[in-house]
Amino acid sequence: MIWMWDNLLEDGFSASSEQPVYPASNVVDRFQETLWKAQGNVATVILSGTDLEVSGLSILNSNLTSGATVRLEGNDTNVWASPSFSQTFTGGGTVFETFTKQTYNYFRLFVEDTSLLDLEIGYLFLGDHLQTRGISQGAKINYKEQNARQFSRSNQIIGQTQYQYREASVKFPNLTNANRLEIKAVWDEVGSVKPIIVALWGDDHEAPIFAVLDQPTFTTAGNQKWTGSISFREVG
Repeated sequence: MIWMWDNLLEDGFSASSEQPVYPASNVVDRFQETLWKAQGNVATVILSGTDLEVSGLSILNSNLTSGATVRLEGNDTNVWASPSFSQTFTGGGTVFETFTKQTYNYFRLFVEDTSLLDLEIGYLFLGDHLQTRGISQGAKINYKEQNARQFSRSNQIIGQTQYQYREASVKFPNLTNANRLEIKAVWDEVGSVKPIIVALWGDDHEAPIFAVLDQPTFTTAGNQKWTGSISFREVG
């Protein structure tokens, strides 16, 4: 299971352009439905700091097509003619990528989709990722909806289409104490109200979930091992 939870972009970044009412800051609020709209089909985001550690990139609720160019670059100066690190990823409405940790003072995300008039992104993550192994085979996803419906006397359906979402629960049968503390560190930081991005089985079986956590539970299992469980609810 892969967690993306400590988003470095929340500490500030610069974007190449934005449209009125759709500022770039929307990509780091708690709502993936609020959009950043760039002016045109090319955009860059620059993150700056000191010894920034990045091993994960995620783009959610975007209008990017599979033909988009998504390139992440890293360098110790804000010069991009020949960056020390450069990696290109496959585009699409959802981008979820992990890679070997890179440490630089600057990172630049370049996005281009020539099939679009303007780029739109709902949520953008750039930071380190946590990979937790050993999920029990009993991991479960429930597909739910908030739709309201009723049936008339003639058995006709009357309803209102609202939000569909996923709930997931996982168990860890064999955690080391270090594993337990990693999960607890996530909980200590985000609690039950700040969304994170979770991919239960890596990045190829089920689309990543933009979700809030329910309280994790841990039980000692002897020999310095632990069992644990945690649940997630997808949010918009």
